[in-house]
Amino acid sequence: MPEHAEIYAMSQTINRWAVRTRVVALTKSPVHKSPAPLLPLRPGTASGCVVAAVSRGKELLLAAAPTRSLLGKVVAATAAAEAELGPAPSTAALAAAGVRDELIAALAAASGKDGLVLVVGMGMTGTWKVVEPGEEMPRHAHLRFEGDDGSVLVFEDMRRLSRWRCHAAGEAKATWTAGRGPDPLREPAAFAANIERGRGTAAFGKMLCDALLNQRYFNGIGNYLRAEIMHRAGLSPFITLDEALELPQGGQMLKLVASIPHEVMQLAEAYEPAKAKEGAFAAWLTAYGKLESVRDKAARTVWFDATQHKVPSAMRATLGKGRVRGIESRSKAKSKPKTAQAKPKAAKAKLKAANRKGDR
Repeated sequence: MPEHAEIYAMSQTINRWAVRTRVVALTKSPVHKSPAPLLPLRPGTASGCVVAAVSRGKELLLAAAPTRSLLGKVVAATAAAEAELGPAPSTAALAAAGVRDELIAALAAASGKDGLVLVVGMGMTGTWKVVEPGEEMPRHAHLRFEGDDGSVLVFEDMRRLSRWRCHAAGEAKATWTAGRGPDPLREPAAFAANIERGRGTAAFGKMLCDALLNQRYFNGIGNYLRAEIMHRAGLSPFITLDEALELPQGGQMLKLVASIPHEVMQLAEAYEPAKAKEGAFAAWLTAYGKLESVRDKAARTVWFDATQHKVPSAMRATLGKGRVRGIESRSKAKSKPKTAQAKPKAAKAKLKAANRKGDR
């Protein structure tokens, strides 16, 4: 599932494309259940629309507006400013950029005919890519923004678990999803204040491994990030979040919530399971896919150091059941190799036939 750094990388893909082209058409695959968005194209004009994208934790907001409208100027400026941040921005640059409140304000003030807003959750496999003229269109392309230069910005999702909301400019819901917390990198002060407000609540009384996935407080944190955060902080996944914050390592953990996603940005290599065995990302991982694992109540895999942290009795039956494709865990590496490999079915059938013939 795409997490903080991957969503930011997708926004970079969109904005780098947006500064060089104008959108002239938008189509949606009929198989995806999310609504079909309509471009705010003005009749009688051929200038198309400008688009811009901003990431906030695990969510991406894409805005489109007619090129020559007042909103279009704000959208174009946002795309240029976001693209200038680059794939590996500094923490200071991200904090200064924030979540582009000027764009949100412009969308709220504009009329419906002047703007479109898509708020996108990527699901397990959603991603954005640019298809250049002559390149093959991805099989699972569910949204296609056609550029005036022949290129196409594509939203691809093989498993179709992604979702998006469509809103016209001026609608109250044409903004970030209510209930999602501040972005730890783009909104560090708001993130810290939100954590303080949450202390002592039921959400903070849950096990750390569960609490770190609560997007109301840790927007952008998913399975691989939580594993790295807990391991680097030296915290047990099985204590509560409130207990963790009372420990000396609690403050370090909150810093890691921002610094670890930033490290992934600096790698400039988003996590792709099919490529996990190779490259800087696999070498960077210290816990995810490499240490011991258990399954939580939602059947999600929790990676941790079992030599340091005691496993709750209710979870012991699932110890060592986790696996990340292409990455060998410590427990798997320690297991004894099989003395003999199972024979292929075809070979077994051939042997049986030969034996029957010999019996005659």
